[in-house]
Amino acid sequence: MKLIKAFIVTTFIILAGWSYADAASQDVSFRSEMLASAAKALGLEQMDTLPQGTSVVQHGDILLTLTRNDNRINHIGRKLFHPTLRQIYPSPVYDYLEYAFLDHTFKISDNPFLYQSLKFEDGSWKLLEQVTDSMKFTVTSENGKRYRVEWTIGEGQQVVITFPIGYERLSMSSRRELENNLIEDLQNFDPSKVSAPQYGIDSVSVFKMDSIIWCEKGEYYMIEAINQNRYYISSEEGVFKPVFDPTYPAESLANLFSWRLLNKPAHGMVLTFKLYENRQQQSLVTVDQLLGFFYQRGGKVFWGLEGIKNDEIFGTLMVVNEGYGYNHIIGLRCPLESLFADTCAMTASVSLFVPTSNISDIFYQPTGRKAKIELK
Repeated sequence: MKLIKAFIVTTFIILAGWSYADAASQDVSFRSEMLASAAKALGLEQMDTLPQGTSVVQHGDILLTLTRNDNRINHIGRKLFHPTLRQIYPSPVYDYLEYAFLDHTFKISDNPFLYQSLKFEDGSWKLLEQVTDSMKFTVTSENGKRYRVEWTIGEGQQVVITFPIGYERLSMSSRRELENNLIEDLQNFDPSKVSAPQYGIDSVSVFKMDSIIWCEKGEYYMIEAINQNRYYISSEEGVFKPVFDPTYPAESLANLFSWRLLNKPAHGMVLTFKLYENRQQQSLVTVDQLLGFFYQRGGKVFWGLEGIKNDEIFGTLMVVNEGYGYNHIIGLRCPLESLFADTCAMTASVSLFVPTSNISDIFYQPTGRKAKIELK
């Protein structure tokens, strides 16, 4: 169980410079139609004057949490959690429950099935009004299928809410909105603004594969062949250097997908996104941009080699987001010659937001020509 303690700190509340009118006239966009409807129903305007990041705004006798990234409003909700939590303990739970609380308060949506799977195992919407961001609470993932959120209010009173884990539910967005936003955000992502993980050799998990190559075993996804392994050469002085050498193409490509383990700024991918309703869209990004983007969003990237044939190396990148319960599946091809050149453009086919529950098997075909992920 993951315990999250709310912090009592000074909250930034915007009280001046606000008025209430038609949100559609503002010079901002909204992550989803639901958020645009919420802004209109509440009469929020001048949202283009909001600072970047998360703010708390007084609206009548309640507090709203608003999040702006660039010129897009990514969240509007009735405040339950302190904004600091979003940075220290990221979770999709915060935005979802705050929007649900807002929707219940103002009856924004007329969809009777919107929250049919959200259940109060203890307490009620009315009791939820007593929750403050200084109260201790827990967020628990139950077998990766449901979230359970608990507050202790005092005098033996509790609020306990459960709801299924699902990317569309937690994002409060349609599949089309999710796809369009992701592609736009990926294209605009600047990896230099995000701190990369620091790598250090773990003597427990490293082992010698042959007379030259050492492998540091990482996590794997479903099967050990789809993993986060890293590969090194050890000098006579005992210094480990990441492998990137034409003699070892499989190990070199695996290292390239460990974000910033290698410095290859001119290596990129031509991505062909397979989208909802049989749409397709292409985008060119650097490897650093792709990996940094998913890392920032809480995704774990796993690589599975499928084969090397006709001077081409190919395999599958799995981007796993456990918090939202989805995967991105990237089938990738790379000419061996260009992999070790100064610049490299791989090609990849991308399926976005595949629910974890839909992935029934990962296997290897003898020819290495087919995708190794079978969907229900």
